[in-house]
Amino acid sequence: MVDNIDLLRQDLIDLIYAELGGDSQFDREGGQFPNRDRAEEIVDDGILALAKKYDALKLYP
Repeated sequence: MVDNIDLLRQDLIDLIYAELGGDSQFDREGGQFPNRDRAEEIVDDGILALAKKYDALKLYP
């Protein structure tokens, strides 16, 4: 179950990252990925909100 959640999480991050426009070459060359980080925050916040709503925190840390 956790593997499926991790795969879904990664797919959602990739989709949101693309919608945010990716990161500039300047950022990537500097080793920074602000839009990637933001996409991860959005997905993790959503997962946590769903877990709280359905009292399923045991399924995803």
